[in-house]
Amino acid sequence: MNGIVSFLGYSLREINFSKNDYFKGGKVNLDLKISKNSTYIDNKRVRMNLNVKLFSNVVDNNYPFTLAFVISGLFQYREINIEVDNNRELIEKMMIDILYPYIRTIVTSILTTANMPPLFLPTINVNQLIKNNKTVN
Repeated sequence: MNGIVSFLGYSLREINFSKNDYFKGGKVNLDLKISKNSTYIDNKRVRMNLNVKLFSNVVDNNYPFTLAFVISGLFQYREINIEVDNNRELIEKMMIDILYPYIRTIVTSILTTANMPPLFLPTINVNQLIKNNKTVN
């Protein structure tokens, strides 16, 4: 199945960052949520939107900030019928795997620009995170 999905590019469609001025310091567990939404545009092209939320309820949970953004990737697939078996699910998993490194870079860039300590998102099975729709600890 290698080579059936081509990455045509990505864009950052929305962003919301807010620093928690009441952050008390200390150890913080990673609170990351990602959801997906795909749109099949035309013959063999797909737009995959990933909604990323990093840290919720920052004051109550003593998180240093909250960050939410939407990253949108444009892809083209070939040599596959998405209506057969699990092909649609398969190419969507591939698209998510391609976009996750960009999510990691965006988070690092935003925090650097905000003059915040760096946060390096771990390498994870992002498809499993989306499937479980729960927090990474």
